[in-house]
Amino acid sequence: MQFTYLILNLFTIVPIIALSFNKRYSYSQYWKHTIPGLFVVGTFFVIWDIFFTRWGVWQFNPLYVMPFRFWGLPIEEYLFFLVTPFACIFIYECVGVFGQPNWFYRLAKPIALFFAIVLGGLAVSFFDRLYTSVNFGLGALLMLVAVLRLNNQILGQFWLAFLLHLIPFFIVNGVLTSWPVVIYNNAENLGMRVGTIPIEDFAYSFLLFLPNLWSFLWLKKNKPNNYVAKPTHHH
Repeated sequence: MQFTYLILNLFTIVPIIALSFNKRYSYSQYWKHTIPGLFVVGTFFVIWDIFFTRWGVWQFNPLYVMPFRFWGLPIEEYLFFLVTPFACIFIYECVGVFGQPNWFYRLAKPIALFFAIVLGGLAVSFFDRLYTSVNFGLGALLMLVAVLRLNNQILGQFWLAFLLHLIPFFIVNGVLTSWPVVIYNNAENLGMRVGTIPIEDFAYSFLLFLPNLWSFLWLKKNKPNNYVAKPTHHH
């Protein structure tokens, strides 16, 4: 079905829009802080995607995407880079408002350092596999930047949000990789999968999530090191 990828994007975005007008926390009032980063970070990912598609790192199954393509990418792929981080930021905010953001407070930076070392080591060890080396290399660098620039509060809240985002991640990426909508060239990745999802996709999702979140926090005119989501009070 050619609308499969489009339906997955709608599955991601429609519930978030519906929940954005909650009386306790109104995400809709912060859309103006969310959207600019989506396009800035999304542009980087689109350029990356265009080259990787041309180089045969992955391809899109014409059975499950609409026939409209721009620079080799289906229109749904562009939408993916907008709707996915939009939903991820909502999850982060809900963790701060409804959840317990301090669960990872003390472990936030050790976790990031651990993954920086692991991802960096894998990127170097498998430098000949393009998806693995580029993805894990960028992931390791971003982990280090996060350790240096973010405090335990924000990074701890991010890790909890990242864990929660894995629920829709497994659903959406599970469909993308099992039908498959996206066909991976295993010569360019480790060939290790969680279900049908390449392990590189987890780092890819991290790379898409954190820079968008950083932009969101910055555009709220609060320094990222000081900002914590607070409930909206209605009188």
